[in-house]
Amino acid sequence: DLQLHDSGGNPEDQLERRQMIEAIETAMSRMAPKCLEVFRLRKIEDASHAAIAMQLDISTKTVERHMMRALQLCHEALLEGADKSGKSSLAVVDRRKSQ
Repeated sequence: DLQLHDSGGNPEDQLERRQMIEAIETAMSRMAPKCLEVFRLRKIEDASHAAIAMQLDISTKTVERHMMRALQLCHEALLEGADKSGKSSLAVVDRRKSQ
């Protein structure tokens, strides 16, 4: 499970962060094993595409394809979460992009 570190903020911001984490965890549960491994190495361990390719003995193009699929699953899960809550989990992403 991903951990939510208390970064302060108001309760609404904390709820949005929790919903985002839940959506990412949902997406991760839907990923194929190799896709999940690539996603974890890239997004959690901050490994480069080249380092992941070398470690997993796959091409960098395959790493890119796995990351595209993983991000697509994350996007879909965020949209599902927004539909359920009636509020966009993507608002947090959009706000962070503009900062």
